Amino acid sequence: VVDYAFIFEEDTPIQFLEKIKPDFHVKGSEYGNPKDLPEYRTVTKYGGKVKIMQRSNVQEKSTSKMLNKVIERSRRGLNVAATRRYVVRNYIKNKFVLSSITSLGSFLINLNKPIDHKSIKKILIIRAGGASLGDTIYSLPIIPLIRKKYPYAHITYLTRKQLIDLIKHNPYIDKISIYNEEDEITNPFLRQFIPLKLVSELRKEKYDLVIHVDPNLRFYLLTYLAGIPNSVGFDMLKRGFLLTQKVPLPISLERDKHESLWYLDLVKQLDFDFKPTQELMKVHNTKEDDKYAEEFYKKNKLKKSDFIIGMQPGAMAAQRSWTINGYAQIIDLLIEQKKAKVVILGGENDLPRIKEIEKLAKNKPIVNTDANKLQLVALMKWMKLFIGSDSGLSALAGATDVPTIVTYGPGDPMKWDPHPFGDNRSIAVRKELWCSPCHELGYADPKLKAAGKCIRGNPICMTSITVKDVYYAINEMIDRLNGNKII
Repeated sequence: VVDYAFIFEEDTPIQFLEKIKPDFHVKGSEYGNPKDLPEYRTVTKYGGKVKIMQRSNVQEKSTSKMLNKVIERSRRGLNVAATRRYVVRNYIKNKFVLSSITSLGSFLINLNKPIDHKSIKKILIIRAGGASLGDTIYSLPIIPLIRKKYPYAHITYLTRKQLIDLIKHNPYIDKISIYNEEDEITNPFLRQFIPLKLVSELRKEKYDLVIHVDPNLRFYLLTYLAGIPNSVGFDMLKRGFLLTQKVPLPISLERDKHESLWYLDLVKQLDFDFKPTQELMKVHNTKEDDKYAEEFYKKNKLKKSDFIIGMQPGAMAAQRSWTINGYAQIIDLLIEQKKAKVVILGGENDLPRIKEIEKLAKNKPIVNTDANKLQLVALMKWMKLFIGSDSGLSALAGATDVPTIVTYGPGDPMKWDPHPFGDNRSIAVRKELWCSPCHELGYADPKLKAAGKCIRGNPICMTSITVKDVYYAINEMIDRLNGNKII
């Protein structure tokens, strides 16, 4: 039974110990020798004793971790309660006909059947429902795992042309097909279902198995009409009634693990056991890309031994970007105190922000806005650390196995961490707010997302992140890397 609980903001409870003078002051075994504790002298001075309690699985029982769990659960509860009704209402309003058909289809049709793995000779992977860089990167681990499950099968990957760079040099893929948006039906109702031109093409290929990476009904219908006997995909909002193997998938609001782990559930459906590692996310580039990076760094008088830190101050959604002033101050701190070489990466859309940062920073960073995706991979190979927003470039840094520090506001680090497999090489910087991560912004309401607006008027989830917060994370990561003899 606990009679009293004290909350203190100081680093140690010394001031309370001096007042209440307990007979015993107990700490966990993770604190080591009691004589090394700052409060040891205070307790022994009045005759008290400091005791160390032995316990296993210290990380699981730490008060900080328990507190974070409580905060996380309560925050999610508030978000779910506040937005569930809005999301459902928005979905029904815009997709009423589609939702009616999927509900009816799931009631009338049942195609479930086991897969005869020995008969699988030709496999089709479809990742063509969207053009998100981060989403595609987090789905990459399924490719080498599918190859491991079916080492002699012919694997075709169907994707959009915007994403082809990420997989065109992947050694586990035999053929790449490009999904052309121009082939879609122009009628806004019918185009939700069937890009008809592909049906006959897929029939000719005679695939044995299709794996749908997107929960997209029109592609489910496409492969059903193409007569592919085995199909694995997500059953979200009852869309999986045309699949032979369904993987449950909640709507984004209710997902409780990293996106990459949801994608890996597709592989588990193939009766395959595996251990996910960061290596599975690798984006393969070429020697020409590596040469591009070498020449870029040589031109800017940088060596591989330099402490090169990558940075991306922009994001596709403006409300996900940290402040311009914050980036400028961090650049100065890194160059002046850490003797780092700061390289800013981005595209043409990021140039206005980058120029503002250059004006505010006392020290000049190196800027590259010309590199393509594979050249960015080559540039990142030289970096000891990457600092960015919750964006595709941060995911790309993770895929290149660069330690990352990411600022989060609207997004959720639990779902979008660039290092999803627990290698301790990423730090999320964010503020605990009831509205963050938000789902109205960027998930449920396209109008708000397009306008870059926050439901509170000011995206305080990003503006309240301080330079001190980010610099503290940088120092923590540097300590981790030094401990692992990485830098």
